[in-house]
Amino acid sequence: MKVCFLPVAAVLACVPAEATTAYRIDFGPLGSSSKYITPTKQQGWNNVALANEQQTEPGAASFMARYYGENEERESAVSQAVLIYDVNGKAQPVSLAAVKSGSGTLRMLGGSGAAYAPDSLYEKFQPGADLTGFPPSAHRDFITVDGGGSLTLTFSGLQRGTYDLTLAAGRTYASGGSATEASYAVNGETRTLRGNDGSGGGQYAGVLAWKSIDVGEDGTLTLTIEGCQNTDTGKWTSAALNSLELTLVPEPSPPLLAAFGALAFVFCRRRP
Repeated sequence: MKVCFLPVAAVLACVPAEATTAYRIDFGPLGSSSKYITPTKQQGWNNVALANEQQTEPGAASFMARYYGENEERESAVSQAVLIYDVNGKAQPVSLAAVKSGSGTLRMLGGSGAAYAPDSLYEKFQPGADLTGFPPSAHRDFITVDGGGSLTLTFSGLQRGTYDLTLAAGRTYASGGSATEASYAVNGETRTLRGNDGSGGGQYAGVLAWKSIDVGEDGTLTLTIEGCQNTDTGKWTSAALNSLELTLVPEPSPPLLAAFGALAFVFCRRRP
């Protein structure tokens, strides 16, 4: 009997790949009113809209949602917690709810206003930004909060594990004086979009990323957005959600672990 070593690549080729579990959301109107304000109708995308175009009082926000699957559409009625489906439409859907806090206004907008962001704008303020999988329709409309308010979105029903989140975001510019920014926090870990000394334009956009977010047994993940106040002028920036992708990082499968644990070798019998 002799020992035959197989290349690790050959062993991995025998391990079936698992389908990716990811949730893609385009925030903005469910209908089209111009070439800029359009839902993302590509397969695997959820479109989430405010039931009311603006909300000034603190409290839970009401949403509508529509998912575009393979040869089907799934629509959630007006609710404070809508269903979000994964890109394959096969995993258990999760729910999304949001609460507005503080002053200011929660709005749903699109077009050439705040946070409208073509690919070129992302490249300008976020060189090398990866918009793969983010069609233009996903960042030409948005949900925004301004005037000292904040918005916290909560995903519930997520599978326990580690997630990556990519967010296409924008903010308005509070002109003049001190630099201003908008903040985006996932489970308390904050990213910012920051302006400069006031010499730039009024729209800033960026692709923000979080890696290895731990989701525990409770299956929840929170995303909080808010602008800040310009200390010289008193004006507030608006923080905007254009689109996002939340992806479950796959764990090594039992066959893969077994393959490495056995040092990728097999026994074969030599003929006399």
